[in-house]
Amino acid sequence: DPSVDLRLYRNATYSMATLVGVLLGFAMYGSSLLLPLFLEDFLEHTALQAAIIMLPGVVLTGAISPLVGKWTDQCNPRLFLVLGFLLAAASSYWFACMGAQTEERTLIWALLVRGGLGFVFPPLVLLGLRTLAREEISAASGLLNITRQIAGMGGIALAGVLLERWHYVHHLTGAEHLATSTVGMEQVQRTLARILQEGGDMGELLHTKVQAMLSQYLTQESLVVAFQGCYVVFTVVFVAG
Repeated sequence: DPSVDLRLYRNATYSMATLVGVLLGFAMYGSSLLLPLFLEDFLEHTALQAAIIMLPGVVLTGAISPLVGKWTDQCNPRLFLVLGFLLAAASSYWFACMGAQTEERTLIWALLVRGGLGFVFPPLVLLGLRTLAREEISAASGLLNITRQIAGMGGIALAGVLLERWHYVHHLTGAEHLATSTVGMEQVQRTLARILQEGGDMGELLHTKVQAMLSQYLTQESLVVAFQGCYVVFTVVFVAG
């Protein structure tokens, strides 16, 4: 017998479950990469603080999955599948609306909503395997997990590429917009210089601080837009699932 039995995809239900699993893995792993980066690099939390903030959502996902596994025997599993994807999409869109002033409780609530992914896993496996012959279930289950993980690696790669690319592009366009705006770069620099002069900064040190403040502002704003764009992409993928 082949190690990967592609004949399983002749079953339309299993093929559809695999496609849904691919979308799930792509969006789930990709957005999971963004979470610690968003918390640590953008909101400047430590690794421990980020882990504590993310913990309730992870615990909720683990607690929901076994219960959903029991409920799918009594209710239509497609309802749980749709609910899980909608909650994940809502959480991802919520992150797309966040900025530098986001409070920790808002982050925790968004991650708790993301915990709705626990509604997805049991019904997805059930729907994918229930129309297969008993001797096909073992191979089909393994193949379903492998395809989801491969898609997850693609999601991680895309998240990293988009975040870096959009950060770079928006940093450039932000600088160009500031230079051509009605306020103008020179006016902004003079305003910052006047504020710093009141604090006692003079000469070359003053010029260096002004440039550093402008660069930090552009970096932060471009990073905000880059994160928001990435989360919008994964929101769309969750909805498509």
